[in-house]
Amino acid sequence: MYIRVKSSKLSPRQSVQIVRAVREGKRVLQQIVQHVGIAHDERQLEELKTLAQKLIWEIEEREQRSLPGMSPLEAPEMWERDVCEGETAEIGDLRNREQVIEGPKEVVESLFSSLGLEGIFGVSTRGLGRTNVLKNCLACALANPASKRGMSRWLGEESAADVPLGRIYRMLDGLEEKSGQMKRIVARESLSLSGIKAALMLFDVTTLYFESFTEDELRKPGYSKDNKISETQVVLALAVTPEGYPLWYEVFPGNTFEGKTLLPVLGKCMKECAPEETVVVADRAMFARINLEEIEEMGCSYVIAAKLKVMDRATKAAILDESNYAPLPAGTTEGKEWEGKGKERDDDEPCNDGTTSSGRPSRWCAREMTCGSAGDTNGNPGKRTLLVTWSEGRARKDARDREKLLKRMEKKLGSGSIRGSRLITNRGTGKYLTLGEDEKDGSYVLDREKIEADAKWDGLHGVITNLPVESALQAERILTHYGSLWRIEESFRIGKHDLKIRPIYHWTERRIRGHLALCYLAYALLRRLQHRLEVRQRERMSAGEIRKALRGVQATLLEDTKTGKMYRLPKEMSEPATKIYKSLGLKRPMRPTEILSMQKYRNRKSLHVEEEA
Repeated sequence: MYIRVKSSKLSPRQSVQIVRAVREGKRVLQQIVQHVGIAHDERQLEELKTLAQKLIWEIEEREQRSLPGMSPLEAPEMWERDVCEGETAEIGDLRNREQVIEGPKEVVESLFSSLGLEGIFGVSTRGLGRTNVLKNCLACALANPASKRGMSRWLGEESAADVPLGRIYRMLDGLEEKSGQMKRIVARESLSLSGIKAALMLFDVTTLYFESFTEDELRKPGYSKDNKISETQVVLALAVTPEGYPLWYEVFPGNTFEGKTLLPVLGKCMKECAPEETVVVADRAMFARINLEEIEEMGCSYVIAAKLKVMDRATKAAILDESNYAPLPAGTTEGKEWEGKGKERDDDEPCNDGTTSSGRPSRWCAREMTCGSAGDTNGNPGKRTLLVTWSEGRARKDARDREKLLKRMEKKLGSGSIRGSRLITNRGTGKYLTLGEDEKDGSYVLDREKIEADAKWDGLHGVITNLPVESALQAERILTHYGSLWRIEESFRIGKHDLKIRPIYHWTERRIRGHLALCYLAYALLRRLQHRLEVRQRERMSAGEIRKALRGVQATLLEDTKTGKMYRLPKEMSEPATKIYKSLGLKRPMRPTEILSMQKYRNRKSLHVEEEA
């Protein structure tokens, strides 16, 4: 085995790999044993080469034991040995000392290495120690997401890993310093998985709350998507690919307006990892003139939900004129996104069908808007088009929502009017009310004209785009782009529920950012594993199914009370766990071993698994 450094004339980056020569007949082929990482300068290159040499020694030692004292690895790393054939122990002397969950750490080791993150903290003793702590925390995030104190406890009790809380905190501080490098590595890997030149960048924001009311420059009360009205929060802006692979994230103070988060994230994405063509897809919170102009300045295309009711009078009249609409034919390739998507959602949450309710759009119209201030990447003048669709399913949902609101208001109105002081200030109240005849009385009554005017908009949904919209096929494609936003909603759901990204228990800005970097990296590993499963095993597994499978990969520690020896007996893996290991090209040895030192076992860094031939 040897170290190979690969570079490209078009990029200053250099890839460090461990390679071995394999003979097939008369030919000698180069087989990549492990991808160590990507170096951006000479210092990183030397660090990765040093790390690669250590990894070669570990691999060679696993394949063929050295004579005592002759191993290039130091003795503290040799914490177990294979049980020799014919070696026996009395069953009555064996005690079940511990049941250890080993799957999460073994899988994280492989995913972490494949992302090229091994040298993120450097190859010094402290850097390698922090890397090992990071891997343990990522393993816990996939198997048993919890607070950092809970992570330390779970790793000690369930995974037999010695990871004190203080070391986790110090690792988080270091990870915050390396977060920019980590995000660049993850973004490049995500784009390589997508493997396309024209890329969709799905963008949205969410809020993450603290169990705290203490404010500072980052933790601020604001509009909470979790209905945490009084608690402080931060705003998390996320960009992903249509497959859900992470591209970038940024953290903003909790009182930041959503529309001001798009440009910072897009600017970073375009600077660090821009594909040849980018189409930005976002919801109506990003619908602002300055956002559209800046996106055009960057040479990007966009599909952003439009606020139809704030358009000028002529545009609104054209939207409500049914004679401007044409049928949207079924059966196109893009139209397949609508099949089987009948779940109703909140008004602000998009469905796969390009609308915000069940039902496929049946007619459409396009209206050219004021030209943008910039052109596209080919120098053509900017052009914006408002694409409006009508859906029967959305119309039914809009009507039901209005009826619910009216019934609630009619109960409050009672005799027909209500004083302004008694009005509920939550969403929707006052939408259909107007002052009564005696304005001095301060009473409000239902305004039937407002109700009838609002009903005219039932079923309508619009997006604004600078992509061409000259045919029904192009309209379908744009709607499919917008419908892809369900992926980012899924990403937030995974982060909040499966990875427990909130509530956040830290209070210093550095530690908060370190926590979010850890959760983002865990999400990136999870998506990479799901990709491997789909490509290599034709298997789709949710985050919950993966967690259950990995937690089932265990080993029993048996103590011989007579001799004091400690044996490790691997448990048979379930079918889902076997598929996970195969998707990563790993094989878990099922032979029993003797643990030579429990201390070294708890601080283990190397894998038990082997690469499949």
